[in-house]
Amino acid sequence: MKNITAIFLGLLFIMAAQAPDNRSIILDQFNRTQGDWDGYLEYTEGDNRTKMAMPAKCTTKLDGEIWIYEVHYDDGTGEVVGGGGEFKVNPEGTKLDNNGIVWNILEVSQSGDSAKIVMETPGKDNRKKATLRRTLEVTSTTFSILEEAKYLKEGDYFERNKHLFRKKKK
Repeated sequence: MKNITAIFLGLLFIMAAQAPDNRSIILDQFNRTQGDWDGYLEYTEGDNRTKMAMPAKCTTKLDGEIWIYEVHYDDGTGEVVGGGGEFKVNPEGTKLDNNGIVWNILEVSQSGDSAKIVMETPGKDNRKKATLRRTLEVTSTTFSILEEAKYLKEGDYFERNKHLFRKKKK
């Protein structure tokens, strides 16, 4: 019995040593996105079906452990509107704080030049209780943030909006 316990503990130790360090992967992706980006916002109107798009510009930086972003949208009327915020990952790499809203990290994966971070949080969409999900995908020349919502006690996730950016050419 002692041998089986020792083997089991050894296997757990080996598996833990080989597990990806989600926090490091996330911070690496935040680092990769530093700079100026051109792209657009594609969003779904309140009817959850009608899609619209508008050009967008994004600037990001990693300030120690905080990813800071600023986005400006051209609404087509000559006005540019914008916003920004911060993301901070907890020490365990299991949660992201985005301007005071805590997102649970569900998946962190890497494959070649691509990385994907999937997170969820309870919230509201169109004044209805919902589960909100964000997926951040990063490559060396692009990044995107897909935002989805699923109303409680109702169907599947639907796309609320998606930011698509390409590294600005110098």
